[in-house]
Amino acid sequence: MKTKLKKAVLYLLCLSFVLSFAGGMNAEAATKRKEATKSFFFTTPRGQTAAVNVFATITETYTKGTTKNKFTKRDCFLAYSAAYSGSKPKVTRTAGVHRSIKTGEVKKNFKKWTKGTYLWDVAKYPYGSGSYNSTSVSYKKSTDRKSGFSYSVYCADSLIPTQTGSVYVSLKTK
Repeated sequence: MKTKLKKAVLYLLCLSFVLSFAGGMNAEAATKRKEATKSFFFTTPRGQTAAVNVFATITETYTKGTTKNKFTKRDCFLAYSAAYSGSKPKVTRTAGVHRSIKTGEVKKNFKKWTKGTYLWDVAKYPYGSGSYNSTSVSYKKSTDRKSGFSYSVYCADSLIPTQTGSVYVSLKTK
């Protein structure tokens, strides 16, 4: 029995040694991140107002390759504060996508999103949430793709009830 256990431990040690030289354990993780803040102001015909301050971030985690990078996770986070005398503003966020920088065309829609746990300054932005997606995609280091999401701020009864914003980061690393 002891001999089998020793052989198993020796086998695992040898396997981890071989994998480390084969590049299986030498992955170099990196991130691309962009944050953006934007303020919105709404007014109604009756003189009521609303002000909304939005803080949005997109973070892409990737593994560096020789000619291509493998993007393995993206985090979309949005927080906001609101002050209003009339209707309470509603802030909604779209799911993150990869777009062409040149044309704006959506190149990759990510289907499965998981609600994440995030820390932020709740004194400054009392409302917030985020989600992440772990679908892997690979792009050349000189890619024309960008990652991010858009959001909208809606305030009922306002002269211009809907305003929008977005946050995107280039995935180019070369």
